[in-house]
Amino acid sequence: AAKKTDCVCELVVTPVSWQPEIKINISSVQNKTKNCCAMKVDATVDMGAFPILEEEYLKSLTAGLIPVYKLNAVEINTRVIRSQNPTACFYSDLGYSIGLAAIENHFNKVAKKLDIHPTMWRQQNIFKSTMSGYARKSAQFSALKRTFEDCTEKSRFDRNS
Repeated sequence: AAKKTDCVCELVVTPVSWQPEIKINISSVQNKTKNCCAMKVDATVDMGAFPILEEEYLKSLTAGLIPVYKLNAVEINTRVIRSQNPTACFYSDLGYSIGLAAIENHFNKVAKKLDIHPTMWRQQNIFKSTMSGYARKSAQFSALKRTFEDCTEKSRFDRNS
């Protein structure tokens, strides 16, 4: 149009910003002592018509879905699907925080079904690694645990009315 009319032409485009649609199904099994012993996660990510960074996204999502609680077996299945939606654009962590939030939400529900406050359930079921060099230590776990217990006791979120 600008060439034909010899006039200045302005093109206005609204950029599309679309977050991927993520469906995460989590199921876990408790043993006779009401401890979780196995968990299965199925996650499907709709990245739109032309997926970009799909391998990195699945790695980050999987890292967020790995629980830090005592379990005998964990199965995590992730996959990307294409759709007629716009291609997903990323501005943050590529799925890690979404996976982590899904796992923590699941274990909140597990604790409530067992009639245990989620904080107490976490204290009883957190995985304590005995492998040296497995992760970089940022602080002594025993000091963190004492702080965690003190905060829980003082806040008393589990009080009954």
